Amino acid sequence: GLGSRIGTKLELNLVETEQLTNNTTLFAPIFQSERESGDRNFAIGYYLKEKKCFPEGTDMTSILDLYFQVSICIWQQLLQTH
Repeated sequence: GLGSRIGTKLELNLVETEQLTNNTTLFAPIFQSERESGDRNFAIGYYLKEKKCFPEGTDMTSILDLYFQVSICIWQQLLQTH
């Protein structure tokens, strides 16, 4: 269904962007701030997990940590180009 397709697309995007996080310096204080204020993202993530949008055994904390890191990397890239 739609939920499964969304989960698959999200998973592929997260795997593709993992290379970006491995090649970019992570700003730990910004990451921690994003993580602490990420209640809505956690809620959405667990909702998608409940709807079986992720493979069995998916660690939502790891997925969301990667999401927060990627958002920081995007901001870093934007700041470097402007």
